[in-house]
Amino acid sequence: LYLSQSRQLAGDLAGADAVLDRGLAEFASSRGHPLCTVLFARTLVHYLEGSLVRVRQAALRTLACDSRLPPGVDPWRMQVRRLLGLVHYQWNELDAAVEAFDHPDVRRYPESMFHLARALLAQGKESEAETVMARALELGERESSSSMAAMYGRANEALFALRQGRLDPALRWAEGADTESLRPFHSAITCSIIRARILVEARRVESAAPILARLDRAAAKVNLRRQRVEILAIRALLHAAEGDEEGAFAALRDSIGMGANGRFLRVYLDLGEEMRSLLARFPVPAGFEEYVAAIRSAFAKEPVRAAGRVRQDLPDPLTERELEVLKRMAQRLSNKEIAGELHVSVATVKSHALAIYGKLHVHSRREAVERATSLGILRPS
Repeated sequence: LYLSQSRQLAGDLAGADAVLDRGLAEFASSRGHPLCTVLFARTLVHYLEGSLVRVRQAALRTLACDSRLPPGVDPWRMQVRRLLGLVHYQWNELDAAVEAFDHPDVRRYPESMFHLARALLAQGKESEAETVMARALELGERESSSSMAAMYGRANEALFALRQGRLDPALRWAEGADTESLRPFHSAITCSIIRARILVEARRVESAAPILARLDRAAAKVNLRRQRVEILAIRALLHAAEGDEEGAFAALRDSIGMGANGRFLRVYLDLGEEMRSLLARFPVPAGFEEYVAAIRSAFAKEPVRAAGRVRQDLPDPLTERELEVLKRMAQRLSNKEIAGELHVSVATVKSHALAIYGKLHVHSRREAVERATSLGILRPS
């Protein structure tokens, strides 16, 4: 387990696989716990590498293994179910992800519960997600024995708030958290990624830029390719917020290049409308047309609420589609351009615009954007 993981972190995936092949040969006849250990190690190594197809294959083999330990105390089965759930989540197979995270052996762990809450929120099941998140935080406080575990819980709470459209509590955590003093590995890197994501969302680019630069160096040094897919995607949004579209496209190309091997989807969907807009303008590199088309197609089916919904104080709230149109109005896109991005007719866009004007009690695009900004429906540009 440790030798194969060390080989992968050193950038020697072939060496890691060779270690695991030797382990499989040694334990093949036992069909017991040692074999489960080797199979789990394969699952973990390829998860760190971002090879999600191989993660799924190894995970299913682990779960099929005749372990000699009772399921309730078998650490590998618990961990492998969580990793399998993460594969399904990244492939946007949300029902399968929820099933994996909701398994009785897995629910006992706060980390799995955080993932379950995220998957439920992506499904639009907000009340269920809030219940699970509260339970996860309760478990974390009860079982936490380290400052790292406590930080991880607070980071996930902030991320959950961000994805509900509650930027203020998320930003309060991000501006006050000291993730830079943590040892840069696994959970610590996750906390820093969440912090950087919130700062970019809040347009705190000067604070986010050095965090993302350090994150990328740390993840590259120990070959954490899965995390780099997300780090580079967030860097793309950072450059876009700075007005550096060339830099944004360069970072997104690097992210897409790493993400294609695992067919990552939700890492981009979870970055919301800014990523949707950037991908719509993105000049796709040769060889990645099918993958980018799959991400764009998933975005077309993604409601605004799953990518960062805003709270509305209106007697007749805007629908999700009206919010999509309004946000593009704020970007000064023409009706024709909005129709192209949303895959609808120009007449449909005009109909949504009239509905927006009526609900906001305005008579023009400019007035609609100003009114929506004052109400907090749109963030100030």
